[in-house]
Amino acid sequence: MSVFSSAIRTIRRSPYQGAMAMLLMSLVFFFVYVVVMTMIGTQVVLKYVEARPQVIAFFNTSVTDDQVAAAANQIKSKSYVEKVRVVTKEDALALYKNDNKDDPALLELVSADIFPASLEVSAKNIDSLSQIRDDLSTLPGVDDVQYEKNVIDSLSKIIRSVRIAGIVIIAFLFLMSSVFVVMLLSLRVAMKRQEISIMRLLGAGQWYILQPFMVEGMIYGVVGAIIGWIGMFTLLEYMTPVIVSFLGSIIHLPVPLWLLGALLGGGIVVGAVIGMFASMMAVRRFVRR
Repeated sequence: MSVFSSAIRTIRRSPYQGAMAMLLMSLVFFFVYVVVMTMIGTQVVLKYVEARPQVIAFFNTSVTDDQVAAAANQIKSKSYVEKVRVVTKEDALALYKNDNKDDPALLELVSADIFPASLEVSAKNIDSLSQIRDDLSTLPGVDDVQYEKNVIDSLSKIIRSVRIAGIVIIAFLFLMSSVFVVMLLSLRVAMKRQEISIMRLLGAGQWYILQPFMVEGMIYGVVGAIIGWIGMFTLLEYMTPVIVSFLGSIIHLPVPLWLLGALLGGGIVVGAVIGMFASMMAVRRFVRR
């Protein structure tokens, strides 16, 4: 009889215990997948915010377009700057006219000379925004630098908190699932203690005795990873319209197949490893006796 068949037979002999283990692993992986997808989503939001013009420098009206272009080149040379957009006086006038096109009275006697040119700067990461603000403040002819520090700092803190909380939750869930599998297989091993003793008297090695239990633990982990992934995918499909309505311009759905496949593959590997090591921890102390 193969090791896999022996493990399946053991599960069938105690179907309720096996079903409970698979259910627990499924719930663990479901929440892990949801947490991972949430962390990925917050990272996408962060990248979107980082790509927006977070710092804007306004020049006084006496500054020429050539001077603004020179200042833009100076800022572009910084290694922590992602993108610089020059808004000339003519561009500012065009934006003003577009915003007030329904009120002709506001467009009368308006010329480009009264509008300041500006630089819109995006950082490669949020941590560089303060440095960019300082760089812009030192440019000649700059009257004002707008930097939504409180909003950006709050968003950055929230995203970092989500990452830390996600890692802690994942570690806790995997620890609890491992403890449960260890307890379940310890119970199974205790029930088979006499059978194991006979196998050892017949010359069976540790590896031979360990194999069926290791495969059983791996089955719990792999099945749990697959069922949990199905649950996560079902929830994602159900929540897609809601996500699109709130974050449609930031997060592009549906989720790429390669990402879903990577999550499933990673979950199967992690589930197999957790099941295997939990089984080894449960069985080896009995085998050594």
